[in-house]
Amino acid sequence: MYRRVCGGILISLVVAGTPAMADSELGVGTEIGASWAPGRLILVSRSEPTMRPIGVSHSPAKAVKYLMELADAKAGGYLGHCLKLADDAYMPKGPRVGSALEQWHRAKDAGVAHPKDPDPPVGAQMFWDPGHYAGHIATYVGDGRAVTNMPDGSVKAIKWRSMNDWGPYLGWASPYYK
Repeated sequence: MYRRVCGGILISLVVAGTPAMADSELGVGTEIGASWAPGRLILVSRSEPTMRPIGVSHSPAKAVKYLMELADAKAGGYLGHCLKLADDAYMPKGPRVGSALEQWHRAKDAGVAHPKDPDPPVGAQMFWDPGHYAGHIATYVGDGRAVTNMPDGSVKAIKWRSMNDWGPYLGWASPYYK
């Protein structure tokens, strides 16, 4: 039996019999595959979406932390600037675009968008089409919530599905600035 402490949680692994299957043997529909090597245990989720931000200075964790600090402080100053809020969280190295819908189309063209997918990973940029040229963007922070600018310019973490009242949900994308 092998025991490891990971983030304060004790993980026990009993190794008996044949080793874990190779990746090629896992097959479609396998929810979790396990790989073992001396001193490490890697769990790989086959159903969780992968997010790989491109052209950014901040990780998804750092971006979410920044946004939650703004929401907790009840920050303002983002009236009509949902894209600026989302961009500022990631501190793009690459070019910024002029509207949330442009950001959505850039992500779609790059192949990092997930149209209509209701299960974004933490840090994902989420998009709506409220019926005007700019669209709307918010950042998913977990527990069914996204940080967004409100109509008065304040920054709040709200249930993301409530933004469906502002217009149809388009989907989510990895932050993409290239």
